Amino acid sequence: MSGYGFTEDSARRIVNAVRKVEGDTTPPVAVGPRFTGSQMSVVKVTSLGSPFATGQRVDYNASANTRADINQVKIKEVNGATLTVGNYYVGLFSGYTTTDDPLFLVNVSGSGGGGNAVIEVVTDVVCTPTGIQVQTAQFSGKDYDTAVIRQFLSLTDVAPVSYLGQQNRLVKVNAAATALEFGLNAGTLEADISTIKANIASLQVSVAAINASITDINANIATLQNQMTGALNNITGMQNDIAALTTRVYALEHP
Repeated sequence: MSGYGFTEDSARRIVNAVRKVEGDTTPPVAVGPRFTGSQMSVVKVTSLGSPFATGQRVDYNASANTRADINQVKIKEVNGATLTVGNYYVGLFSGYTTTDDPLFLVNVSGSGGGGNAVIEVVTDVVCTPTGIQVQTAQFSGKDYDTAVIRQFLSLTDVAPVSYLGQQNRLVKVNAAATALEFGLNAGTLEADISTIKANIASLQVSVAAINASITDINANIATLQNQMTGALNNITGMQNDIAALTTRVYALEHP
């Protein structure tokens, strides 16, 4: 004997079609969860509305790290808080609406965005001569995202506070044992030395070119000095000639 299998949505459409044909106008009764598997699911809000927001039930593929929309659902915040379009919430399936849409209840304060939970987090790591000290602080869930240091350079005892020029280097404790700094990586040390040698060779070429330019400038200065000496000698000769001519003129004027 042959058998047929239907998905939940297909079965509900068949039931609705039969009810319409038979003239059954009584509203459907929400009899509780009918999804297979867990009653908990991740839902995404796509638009706001009253009394329910509209969204999608979301399936997460861990191996591919992707999320895919499964089917349209209605979403209700249990405390009446405002939902945010585009946000994801963990919802509890609670039956169907009068329009036969799956209904999920969510709690904004408990959906990764805050709440009354108290979290103790590491706020700083300080290196001292006696060891590493970890500083912690307690925050409520709603303060977590803004209070936690998420970047290494944001720590107060890291120098320099920049990754520029620190590629392939390792983090180490400084010589004074008071802070963290970037140090040479033994695995890339030979490459670093080769790069430094190449930079030195390039600088040496530049220095040689500068020295050659200085030599040319000195030669030009010597030439100019010789020309100036010749000009001064000429001026002196002309001054002597003027003096001799002045003497002769005076002699002629006073015989």
